[in-house]
Amino acid sequence: MFKRLSFLAVMAMFFAASAQAIIWVDPYATIGFGTLTVDNADNESETGVMGYGLGVRGGVDFAMFFFGVDASYKMGSYEESLNVDGEEITEPDEGDISSLSAGLIAGISVPVLPLRVWVGYDLLDSVTQADISDGNNDVDYTITGSAIKAGLGFKVIPLIQLWVEYQMHTYTEYSRFSDDSTVMDNLEASDRDEGDLEYDSKNNMIAFGVSIPISL
Repeated sequence: MFKRLSFLAVMAMFFAASAQAIIWVDPYATIGFGTLTVDNADNESETGVMGYGLGVRGGVDFAMFFFGVDASYKMGSYEESLNVDGEEITEPDEGDISSLSAGLIAGISVPVLPLRVWVGYDLLDSVTQADISDGNNDVDYTITGSAIKAGLGFKVIPLIQLWVEYQMHTYTEYSRFSDDSTVMDNLEASDRDEGDLEYDSKNNMIAFGVSIPISL
């Protein structure tokens, strides 16, 4: 009897939560700043990046908890300082940069206060640096990996939310493109043990944004 009552209670709570579930969409504009570091067998580089772009979050609210997806596209610029044997090049490369990301988020809407706190994991995370000097040619580098992020949003009025997000990107593969020839160099993290090429690339960013949360 007790097990049956417990089961009925759990089912009642589930259906009550489902009845209170709210579907939401949150389009946003963002600007971010960070430092991209790349270490491989040939050189070490540090790249200051700045990007701005558009994105959208969407998902389901269950009382104070929410779950959803997050996708964004950003464009911006970079300035790379290349270090070879500890020497810094005096004329760093500069150019355009773009990124594409998509992943999952989960968080809490703080009761009483107009605050939302969330964490996320980007399953798709790619960055393309355009026109990097490589000998006599300019090449485009695309690096791909994943990202972990944590954010805090504050709703200033019902339809406007300001937020800040800290992002930790880790890249494990890259590809290189040139106008004259195409060179595809794919690098897995496990290849480091084989001694083919040491490659470690990370990008820690701080992003600021404004969004328009809409409940459907």
